[in-house]
Amino acid sequence: MDPWMTPSLIDFSITGECNLSCQICNLKPKNTISLDTPTILEIISHLDEIYVNIIDITGGEPLMRRDWFSIVEHVACNTDLALVLSTNGTLWNDSDIRRMAELPGDIMVVVSVDGATSDIHGQIRAPGRERTWERLYLKTLETVQGLVDHNVGMCVNIVLNSLNVHGVFDLYHVLRDMGVSSLNVIRFYPAGIGFGNREKLEIPYKAWAAFVQQTADFCMQTDEFGSITILTHFWEIFLPLCEIYGEKNALELTKKIAHPCSGPLESSYRKALTSMGCNAGITHAFIDSDGCLYPCGLIPRYEEVNCGNIAEAGFDAVWFDSSTLRRIRSAHAEDVLGCRGCEYLTLCGGGCRGRALALSGDFLGPDLACPKCKEVLII
Repeated sequence: MDPWMTPSLIDFSITGECNLSCQICNLKPKNTISLDTPTILEIISHLDEIYVNIIDITGGEPLMRRDWFSIVEHVACNTDLALVLSTNGTLWNDSDIRRMAELPGDIMVVVSVDGATSDIHGQIRAPGRERTWERLYLKTLETVQGLVDHNVGMCVNIVLNSLNVHGVFDLYHVLRDMGVSSLNVIRFYPAGIGFGNREKLEIPYKAWAAFVQQTADFCMQTDEFGSITILTHFWEIFLPLCEIYGEKNALELTKKIAHPCSGPLESSYRKALTSMGCNAGITHAFIDSDGCLYPCGLIPRYEEVNCGNIAEAGFDAVWFDSSTLRRIRSAHAEDVLGCRGCEYLTLCGGGCRGRALALSGDFLGPDLACPKCKEVLII
């Protein structure tokens, strides 16, 4: 088995059910089919055997599944996988938190909080359910506080969109006062349900660039690098910083405020394998609740990139033999429309493949959020 062909991170949706109705959700309408527990545990054990590094147990909302803890416990107690559990935080109780605190190993609970107020969070997570907004928000923060108090490894994710772009630092201060040490910022992706809301939720490049520059300034002024990280494609951080700090300084700043997943082409080992800068289908993959595998978690349930069902064919057969994945791995960044000749191509590697599929209809098409790409294509 070629080492680079073993995925380093798997997002595993154990259920398509969710108790919220987020405008930002990148999933298409929910998948009501879920694998049984023995099958899920068998898949997880195999991922451990082939040396996957990280598994992110997600949904839907994982806690909608009654046996969610037995799945999490299996990862923590019976494998060497680093465990991430992604949740909206609304269904937890004290017993759940205490049980998580007792688990061994490398564990990170990621709670989604999308605003510093219940109104902002509620508009995004429960549109049309105004009467529930305060209760949902307070419950989410209660879960965050409980995890902090019980010393469970945790961080908070915020999906940045037009409704909350001006409140990130307010949320940061709320969380810091609660004892949360890390806030991850994810740019809204126009996929799944979010695709239908893209006109009101997408952030124009200028507003996004201003946020990235503000984040860099904040981290430099406070020396709190790592307390706010941006989890998105490399160019989305580097390009705005280049405009102010120049290429060399921008590159160093990008490394400091980007989530480690954001700049894979900084690795000489990775560059020797592929010129594509996106992790989708190369080091990352998404397993849906019915067992179907997709190149990444941004575009599950897009049939164009359904690589096959691992519960039926086996993980290795899908991961190594899928024609979709072979096409991705044989692609070259210079062949991405709008990228050839770009001075930053060897750093960027052609942009986000998930956004390319959602907006252009082609997984190997242009990343239409990139202003340099749009200039070339005259869009």
